[in-house]
Parts: sequence; C-alpha cells; structure tokens
Amino acid sequence: MAELPLKASPGNRQGRHIRSAIHAWFEAEGLPEQTEADAELIATELLSNAIAASPIDAEIEIRLVSDDTGVLVETVNSGPGFDPRVLKRVADDHLGGRGIAIASALGTVSVLQKGDRTTVRVFLPFIG
Repeated sequence: MAELPLKASPGNRQGRHIRSAIHAWFEAEGLPEQTEADAELIATELLSNAIAASPIDAEIEIRLVSDDTGVLVETVNSGPGFDPRVLKRVADDHLGGRGIAIASALGTVSVLQKGDRTTVRVFLPFIG
C-alpha cells in the first residue's frame, strides 16, 4: 500500500502542483495511466468543491492511497458542509457539485461529515 498526502488552501490555489504530484506518484508506483487520469480529474474537481466551501484560511487535505485493487482519493475540508437532510443522498443524486458528480461517474463515492469537517472518499478500481 502506498500513500500520497497533499495539502491546499482556498487562498493558495495549487491545482497544477496537485496534478504534478499525483503524476509523479503514479509513475513512481507503476500504477495504471487511466486510473491516474481519473484520479487527477477527481482530485482537482474535489479540490475546487472544497475551496468553494471552505473559509479562506482553511486547510484542505487531499490523500491518495493505493492497494492491489485500486486507488482511494480523499479530500477533507472545513466549511459549512452539507445539509444533514441531503447528506445521505449527496453522491447518489449529484447534490454535491460537479466534483462529486464526476467522481460518482468514475468510482464509488462516500461522504462523511463530522462537526465542521467534510470528508469525500472516492474509490477507483483498477480496470483490466
């Protein structure tokens, strides 16, 4: 199992840095290119969602973890979070914005909320 932890903030957009770090990590780990493209897209879209939802001084955590079956892309941010009435349906009904809609189309999504922290996890299985 390999892990890539990254951090970003709304006041310092780091999309290019995030994509470069993900590319280097996938290459070093010898992971499939298609999964890399999907992971980069999901990480940057979820980062955009998190930036939009977080206070300017918030820290956003992005983590990728791989095992023999696929890659987990996770973002954690502090912000207002989702309305508790729709939280269970966020991934299924695409209520969480463009990032979650794209992630739902490419992998399995779960959304957890605890206090002021929202965690979005997307599992991308290796294909082939």
